[in-house]
Amino acid sequence: MPLYSKAEVEVLFEEARMVHRPVAAHCHGGQPADWAIELGVKSIEHGLYLDERHFAAMGKKGVVLVPTAGIILLLPDEGASPSLVKAKARARAFLREARRHGVRCVPGTDAVHGNLAFEQELLVECGWSPQEALECSTRHAAELLGMSGQIGTLEKGKLGDVVAMAGDLADDPSAFSRVRLVIQDGHVVREDPQ
Repeated sequence: MPLYSKAEVEVLFEEARMVHRPVAAHCHGGQPADWAIELGVKSIEHGLYLDERHFAAMGKKGVVLVPTAGIILLLPDEGASPSLVKAKARARAFLREARRHGVRCVPGTDAVHGNLAFEQELLVECGWSPQEALECSTRHAAELLGMSGQIGTLEKGKLGDVVAMAGDLADDPSAFSRVRLVIQDGHVVREDPQ
């Protein structure tokens, strides 16, 4: 359900274009997604209720999806309302639809206590390879932010924070959640010898 009229949304996009800024839409689906895609949005955050035609248009126009499925899927099943049960079922299905239409995803958490590892594992569960899920969180995230010249890959001349995980992602995507070493600005900020 739209919070703004189409005319108001058009003004937002016009203002962004005037200052040469991309637009990211905080949107779950429906008519607001139609407007955002039509007007040239760069990314849609959440997108839980995007449908087949949205994904087809997003794939064609290169609109990035920033799914935040963990905010629903990590809620307890016990005592869940019927609407939450339905949303949980949808949270896995919509990522498979996005994948089928070639929509690029950059996982998000939408919460201070979000779980990026969970989002990466969910991408793998929904059809991405572990390598692709890792690139979604690094290379593709940097591209979405317009910062691929500075971050996103380990290359000479780029800022190079490093996260090392225990295990082989190709064999065990749960390794995303087993961070053992973090190097930031050339300094070890976390080291877990286990």
